[in-house]
Amino acid sequence: MDFEIVTNELKETLALINDHDFNQIPLGGGWTIAQTLDHIQKANIAMLQLIVGKGTPTDRDPAAKIVRYVEVFNTPQKTATFLEPSQSIYDRQTLSDNGAQINDWIRLALATMNLKEVCDDFEYPELGAVTKLELSYFIMIHTRRHMMQIQETMQALNAAKN
Repeated sequence: MDFEIVTNELKETLALINDHDFNQIPLGGGWTIAQTLDHIQKANIAMLQLIVGKGTPTDRDPAAKIVRYVEVFNTPQKTATFLEPSQSIYDRQTLSDNGAQINDWIRLALATMNLKEVCDDFEYPELGAVTKLELSYFIMIHTRRHMMQIQETMQALNAAKN
């Protein structure tokens, strides 16, 4: 999995959404596309802070828990309060600009940080201590998971129009 591929897929998905649907609540409830995007950005900032934070060298395979991440993320989970969307209506351009800036920061961190270190400031509840490389995969897996949610929301909104 590659960060550029995931971010490009998200851009392509978002390009298919009209402005009206961006802040529409899907039939049956749930987050709007804009709220889902806000959540992705909040989670990416949180992971970025950990990647650039304190780390300790490790002898274990720095990618050992990536497969487990996929398993964990296939199980629905309660969103941490600080990662929940904070608004009901969002400006599309502002979210787009924020996302581009966050992605630039992530690219820089992935290029400059020692991703083999274990993150000192965080232990994932189901996984324990994780490396910065594993956190970078969290960003990609999490983004892809919510990109699927955005696509499902698009389908629900389109079905409601017919």
